[in-house]
Amino acid sequence: MKALWITLGVLAALGLVCCGGVFVFGKGVFESAVASSDAANKFSDKMFPEIAKDWDPKVIAKYASPEFERDVSQRRLEKALSQYKNLGTFKSVEPFSSAGYQANTVNGESAVTVTTKALATFEKGTAMTTLKMIGRKGDWKLLHLNLESDLLD
Repeated sequence: MKALWITLGVLAALGLVCCGGVFVFGKGVFESAVASSDAANKFSDKMFPEIAKDWDPKVIAKYASPEFERDVSQRRLEKALSQYKNLGTFKSVEPFSSAGYQANTVNGESAVTVTTKALATFEKGTAMTTLKMIGRKGDWKLLHLNLESDLLD
């Protein structure tokens, strides 16, 4: 009977150690996700007004990730920006908030992708702004830009 209690005690101790390890690991992952989301929100808050001021492709190029440059042709970018100019002069944007988070590692390189959203106000109306950022080693770049508004085709 004594051996049974010792075995149960050892199993209970191992269970507590495992649960504690999972909790500590999970807490670290959660804190990392929150920190990345906050950094992406701040980057969006800084970057978007600069882009929306004149919808200049050179400003976007300053913030664009290699993936953005690879996937979005100059013609496609200019077409989208000319549409966005139909909204009129940029007035303001609400603070961006995270709407999605993904972390991955490809070929040994870690990256975090965060989608942020905010309502932007322009001379002719408002547009829901969606930005997708990619962060590598604390450096954030633009991965995707989209505006949705009844004023756009």
